[in-house]
Amino acid sequence: KVYDISTYDMMVMLRVDFQPGCVAWVYRPGWASEKALLAISDQDASGGVRIFDVRSGDNKPLKTLSNLHRHPICQMKFNFVYNTVISGDTSGVIEYWSPDTLQA
Repeated sequence: KVYDISTYDMMVMLRVDFQPGCVAWVYRPGWASEKALLAISDQDASGGVRIFDVRSGDNKPLKTLSNLHRHPICQMKFNFVYNTVISGDTSGVIEYWSPDTLQA
């Protein structure tokens, strides 16, 4: 469930077909033209990430990034200045990737 804390309203309840790991907002806040993108990692060893637009109300991911890591992702942080996500897995590997192009 994703809540808008300024209005205390639930924005969306995502139903996913995988075990979610960590989550991170991956868009520039305050840009009205952009979607509210939420990246959710897959808890299993696939090292995958799915990106959802929470404003659309759709349970289907907009993008899927597969095989980014060999181990479960335990941390993700978005750097909006460089439009880059930094993710780390349980073995200590760190990756940098773009939420727009999914290029590592």
